[in-house]
Amino acid sequence: MKVTIDNDAFDEISAKGTQEKGLDLVGWIPFNDNVPNVLSVLAQCACGKEWYKKLGETSRYNNYFKFHRLNPVHTIFIPYNLVSFSKNVFFKNDEIDNRLLFERKRIMNYIISTDFFSTYNSKTLVDYCLSFEEDIV
Repeated sequence: MKVTIDNDAFDEISAKGTQEKGLDLVGWIPFNDNVPNVLSVLAQCACGKEWYKKLGETSRYNNYFKFHRLNPVHTIFIPYNLVSFSKNVFFKNDEIDNRLLFERKRIMNYIISTDFFSTYNSKTLVDYCLSFEEDIV
């Protein structure tokens, strides 16, 4: 991304435990001119029912990185469907403040092929769970 890290601010991040301080994915679109003014995306993934409490977690990275002229797009990925089909808005729309939301329907729209999944060891576990039947007593 050609982004400078503010080492003093970055050193304040706790190294204890497994917490990554609210950053799960980073993406950017580089340009051939190598100017550090790029479109960048900082994303948090949340699975809990109170996912909206994690909406602001990526914002702290504005303090750790010195973005050139353009702050990143802050994004959250959640496995819930929030689209109201009758109104073309999200449920809990008032919770989403200046964030790009990828909810279940938006994520599924971009999955063209699931062939990649068969290479993961977790596929064996998922297949086993799906094939399991409880005996009727």
